[in-house]
Amino acid sequence: MVLIAILVIFVVSQVDNWDRDLFINYAGHTVYVENNRNECVAATLKAIKDLDNWERIDCCGLHAVRTSRLGFKDDVYIYITGLDKSTEIRVWSKSRIGIGDLGQNPRNIVQLLKKIGSNLDLQRSKNVTVGD
Repeated sequence: MVLIAILVIFVVSQVDNWDRDLFINYAGHTVYVENNRNECVAATLKAIKDLDNWERIDCCGLHAVRTSRLGFKDDVYIYITGLDKSTEIRVWSKSRIGIGDLGQNPRNIVQLLKKIGSNLDLQRSKNVTVGD
């Protein structure tokens, strides 16, 4: 009984937006940085390698899988496009099972983008959010 109460408290504390997190099991976000495409690809590959419970899947471009402590897997796709004076990084995360993700997919994206940002040395880069 106590274990169930602890589990419920943990789940409730993880949910940021009940309207979204109960019924949507994917998330996406786009950022633009001033680094070139090659630097962004290298920073992304290093981020995936360095993050706990993340692994790169060699099937279709930049595809990673994040595995939760309970064994649930989320597919994370990263699209990197070089533009004239910046690079677009689009990240899309989707849970493999379930109707809702309890906010895990947005957390996956934030975790990955923070690690990419630290790898790119964002003091040299302007990180501008432009989409969800």
